[in-house]
Amino acid sequence: MKKLFVVTVALLSLTSFAVAAQSKKAADVNAGAKNAYASFDKKFAKVKGKLNLTADQAAQVNALDQQLTAKQESVKTQLSQAKSANATKAQIADIKQTAKNNIEDYRQSVTQILTPEQNDQLDSLLQKAAKKKSKK
Repeated sequence: MKKLFVVTVALLSLTSFAVAAQSKKAADVNAGAKNAYASFDKKFAKVKGKLNLTADQAAQVNALDQQLTAKQESVKTQLSQAKSANATKAQIADIKQTAKNNIEDYRQSVTQILTPEQNDQLDSLLQKAAKKKSKK
């Protein structure tokens, strides 16, 4: 009877440890995805502030922001589920590529809203940001 009790306690301990480790892994994945998107969102918010958008342009860009946020939340969920399910590196890379594609689609949509001068300014600001990033 004591052996059964000891084995049961040991199995419960191992199970609890495995569940805790899996939960931490999922939390780490979500935090990483959230931080990456938050970083993009924060940087682009600074850039948008320098473009002198009209009210109409700002409304259109804000709608695109909301669409991108929804898409990236979906990607973040997919990434978390894939990592929890021990997906292959290729599957995870595909999901990450989807996130990059979402951002590129967003950027292309924004450029269609901007005037040519604003697009030139956007390119310049993004190039400066890339140079800053590469120096770090």
